[in-house]
Amino acid sequence: MAQLVTSHANPLLKRARKLRQRKHREAEGVFLVEGIAPTWLALEHADVEIVFSSPELLTSDRALDLVQRARNHIKVVEVSADAFATLSDREHPVGLAAIARSRTLRLRDLEVTPESVFIGLHEVGNPGNLGTIIRTADAAGAAGVIAIGEGTDFWHPNAVRSSLGTVFTIPLVQVSSPQDALTWARDHGLTIVTTTAHTETEHWSTTYSNPALLLFGSEGQGLSRELLEDGDLAVRIPMYGAATSLNLAVSVGILLYEATRPGTNAGTATPQSWTASQS
Repeated sequence: MAQLVTSHANPLLKRARKLRQRKHREAEGVFLVEGIAPTWLALEHADVEIVFSSPELLTSDRALDLVQRARNHIKVVEVSADAFATLSDREHPVGLAAIARSRTLRLRDLEVTPESVFIGLHEVGNPGNLGTIIRTADAAGAAGVIAIGEGTDFWHPNAVRSSLGTVFTIPLVQVSSPQDALTWARDHGLTIVTTTAHTETEHWSTTYSNPALLLFGSEGQGLSRELLEDGDLAVRIPMYGAATSLNLAVSVGILLYEATRPGTNAGTATPQSWTASQS
């Protein structure tokens, strides 16, 4: 029987809590994953170093089976509910977390097919939006997410949580400048699609030529004039109410599903209906 960790000062728990800070994540090359679905996907697709399980909190049969199988090849540490709460930023922790190794690809590692649609995000800083975009990209069959600029952090706890673990299932790339992404896109024959309110072309009234890079700007600033001029096709998402803008993750979802819709040069990913009812 594994010994239950109850002390908040336990070195493993102290290390895991430090991973809330980007400087520690980058120094170690690992990050903290919390939740049933994210931990499950981490174990399936990533290099997991350690699993934290709280028997008092973890009541899901699926999750308990997951922990049991993890014991065969990964260190599992059992933690009291009170101690586990120091790892979590949730109001009601579910009792399962892990430390996983962060991994991003390089642009040259991305596979480009005639149907590929990539998401490009320039200086997107909101981690919740970022995680939702990654989750949407995974669901829609996007070929990858490219973060442009140093401000975007794929491994922020809020990004990982909002992604429901899909940070492990879709190719992620980080580049320092827009020109890196644009040059790569040109070299691989991608159509660069931008979004702006200053165009007459509505997102559903045009033909998308894939492979494509859908390019989006930050939540507050959007795309610069220079980046808009670098695009091949500019589209707008019409709005009919009093709102003057849409949430970035919503905008990405609308345009991504339009660009991959059957009959619009769509991709060939096979839809599936699995939903993570527990996270």
